Amino acid sequence: MSEQAAAWIATLSWWMWVLAAIVLVALIVCAACKIWAIFHQSILLDRARAHASRGVHVKDEDVSHIHLHVRPWGVTVHMPRGWMTEAEAIQFADDIARAWTRSVREVKPTRCMWGGLMAVWSIRL
Repeated sequence: MSEQAAAWIATLSWWMWVLAAIVLVALIVCAACKIWAIFHQSILLDRARAHASRGVHVKDEDVSHIHLHVRPWGVTVHMPRGWMTEAEAIQFADDIARAWTRSVREVKPTRCMWGGLMAVWSIRL
């Protein structure tokens, strides 16, 4: 590190260091949530195939329609509404919750704004 950069870092006040620490922690939490979602995404397609009804065949390329929203306070699974009835969505939620050792908090029909306002079953774990 050059002397000029070291001098600039030394002139930062304490609140700038606190702000930098908060931003760093937020970035680490976001990265951890994204990594958790990536590792747990694989189970969704297999479970969805087992629960899909009315002759719906879930293909490998359809995995993008099943997605997770992971936050430190919970996980939300979005499944296209046309694939399952409400009863099947509830059974799917119980299956996923058991697989991830979580409990089902809510299953409701909604639209996902991150998925292009697609009609989905929102499963909150």
